[in-house]
Amino acid sequence: MSIKVTRTGNGLFNLVKDLGRIKNFTSMLKEIGQSLEASTKLRFNKGTDPDGKEWEPSQRVIRLREKGKNARTLVDTGRLQKSISYASDSNEVNIGTDVAYAESVGDGPPRREFLGISQKDEQEIERIVQKHVEG
Repeated sequence: MSIKVTRTGNGLFNLVKDLGRIKNFTSMLKEIGQSLEASTKLRFNKGTDPDGKEWEPSQRVIRLREKGKNARTLVDTGRLQKSISYASDSNEVNIGTDVAYAESVGDGPPRREFLGISQKDEQEIERIVQKHVEG
């Protein structure tokens, strides 16, 4: 399960009029990947999706909380959170996980979306792109 940002001249990259001014796409996409990886892992700590909506707790988490335990949704062992990583090259950056059950978490009932680009992520991507446009 992953999301992908690709250098195509549209979408987020419409932020700049002249992509030819960017000297190092590899460096820029690596920086974007690092940023998205960090913000995705941070969302696990907050227990929210990319839009800031709180994840619905599982019955197990509810029971543990009722017993006074500090249980967090999707952070039982930390495996899924730790597995979030990015890969980039000169054309694209992908962020995702290789954990087999990740898709059922993101698409299951209740849905707990953990991958995606938040409004804050968009602003950070814009800042990174602008920095690389300006050289």
